Order: sequence, then structure tokens, then C-alpha cells
Amino acid sequence: MKKLFLATAISASLMACNSDDSNPSGSEPTPQGVAGTIELIDVDTNEITVNGHRYNADIIAYNGTLLALNQLQKNMSVNIMTSDQDGTQVRLNPTIVGVVSNVNHTANTFTINGVVLTFPELSDDIDNGDWVMVSSLPAADGGYTVLSVVEFDDVNLIGQAEIEGLISALTGTHFQLANTIAVDYSNAVIDDNDTLRNGQWVEVKGTYNNNIFDATEIDVEDYEDLGDDSEVEGIITWVANDKTSFELNSRGRFLINNQTKFDDGNLNNLTAGQMVEVDSVKQGDNRLATEIEFDEQDNDDWELFEFEFDGIVSDVTRTAGIVTSFKMNGQTPQVIQTDAKTVYDEFNQVNFVDGIDVEVEGVIINGDFVAREIEIND
Repeated sequence: MKKLFLATAISASLMACNSDDSNPSGSEPTPQGVAGTIELIDVDTNEITVNGHRYNADIIAYNGTLLALNQLQKNMSVNIMTSDQDGTQVRLNPTIVGVVSNVNHTANTFTINGVVLTFPELSDDIDNGDWVMVSSLPAADGGYTVLSVVEFDDVNLIGQAEIEGLISALTGTHFQLANTIAVDYSNAVIDDNDTLRNGQWVEVKGTYNNNIFDATEIDVEDYEDLGDDSEVEGIITWVANDKTSFELNSRGRFLINNQTKFDDGNLNNLTAGQMVEVDSVKQGDNRLATEIEFDEQDNDDWELFEFEFDGIVSDVTRTAGIVTSFKMNGQTPQVIQTDAKTVYDEFNQVNFVDGIDVEVEGVIINGDFVAREIEIND
């Protein structure tokens, strides 16, 4: 699994500086690990602000290439890790990296690695053939909401194509991202020898040619390896009806209990499309949200991409013993899919068979109905 706060490998000859552990507001300590977007860059003090916290930008890197502070821009996605030994390391974490084409400055659209994107703030300086980094969040319809598009001309970065997204239509050699980008992973190295499954959020590196992204390296991204002194910013992509858990950035689930604290909102504000900052701790095989701070609400109609069905299961299909799809009530043609994020509440999927009475909550991704939680009715 990809460790979001794994320090970027930097030569031992680099001299590390101490990080700024103070919080400008004086209200809370600055977390050692943060995943979020850049809010402010202060070249004079060599600091950046992420999730409201200021950090010294001691080491900045992307894929092992060192960068300067003036190469960063607002709304770029970054992971930050601080330590007494290495200072503060800022690792760029773009969603898509590659060559842009079909740039339309009137419509503010462009294509990168086969994905057509819209960005109202697209710079007039970006033209066809430029290499760019795109930072984004998951969109309600399964696509991408662009936060920033940054051109770069560093010769050490050009040629490093990358794309992130949810796996679908997985076979032994290929899968799709966002149901549009065909990925050939037959020659790829999969980090930690993870088993790929539909529904996983992955970072794929390689090259894009002739409408195929040829993967050389794949990392499965989730929040299992977060440190307890870490904070993640993002968008809520699903919430359980009973408000006991939620999914963030389509990557992983956080549990909620009566000890969870809320800032600038309450449990009623926990809805899909809500921007939040989440502190959490490991609790068994799960992560428990200890504090949730609410930010702005996304404008997408997220409720249009959620569903809840209640009834009798039929037509269960399995692959290698794992449930992959089923129907309900015997009369609906709607196929409900399961994936890596489907949770069977207080029962094992081995016992998920035709004829049982269940309640299913899920999301609609690119037209596919995908179960997020399945509970047996009393």
C-alpha cells in the first residue's frame, strides 16, 4: 500500500533544517503529517501553508527530483512530513501529469493522458505540447474536479507521466480509470505486490501512447498507514446513512463515534460533497476520526449519485470466491456491483447468498451502481 506520508528518498548528503512546529493561531499543535493543498507560499520566509498550518519548505521533491519553492503554486496537492532528523519534506502529489493537447482557452478545456478536463482558471500560457501537473479532487460523476494546472519545464520531470483514479473493468492485463482511460498494466510493478481490485484508488506511472496508458508502476492509495499525528484534507465521497462512517477522496473510510469532535459544524453537516480536514487514529483494522473540521461544500449534486435499496438478494456472482455483483427483489434489471470498498456490516461475504434480506447503500460511479455497505435486515 502506498504510504501517503512516506518521506521522499533524498540523498543523505542533504542537510536537513528544523521544521516550524508552531501554529500561527496558537490553538493547536501543527501535525507532523499533512495531505492537502497549498494555500499560501511565502518565498521570503521559505514557508508554505497547508490546511491552515505553516511549514518550512526544507526539502521539496517530486519522484525524487528536488524542486525550488518558486516552482510551487497555490492549490497544488502535496504531502508533508516533518521530523527532527530530516526537517520538513514537501512531496508533490498531483493527480495527473503529462502532455496537454486540444487546449481551448475559450472553453477552458484541455486533454491530458486521454482525459478531457475543464478548469476556469486555465492559464493563457499553457499551450498544446506543454507538460503540466494537474491537482484535483474526485467529482460526483466519477471524474475529476480540477484545483490547479501547473506547467513545468524541468528536464528531469518531463517524460514522467502519471494518472490517479478508481479502478474499474479490471482484467488480468488491463483496467480503466474514471471508466475512460485504458491502462495496460501487464508489465507494471505493483507496489508491495498488492492484489488489484475494482474500486481501489491507484497512482499509475508510465507513458501514454495511442489511447493507452502503459503502466510501469502502480501504487494502491489508501489511509491505512497514516500516522496518528497526521491530518488529511479532502472531499467526502460517501456517508453511511447512520453517520457512523464516511469515505474521503474515494480512497478510504473513517469511522465516527461519540468521541469524534467537530469544528465549524456538526454531525448533520457530514454529507457527500463536503470539504473537510480529518484527524484520525488507528483502531483495529479501521481508522477512527478524532476530529473533523468542515470547510466549504462542493457544488456538485452528490445526492444524485447515491442510492439505497432494500429487499431480497438474487443473481449473486462471484470471481475467485469474491462477490462481484448481484441483483435485488427478483424483478429489477439493475445490477449492483461490489468492489474493494464494499463493507459487509456484521457478517461475512461468504454468507451473502441469494434469498437473504438486506439493506444496501451505495454510490453511482459513471453509471454503475456500486455497493458501499450491506447490512442484513432484522
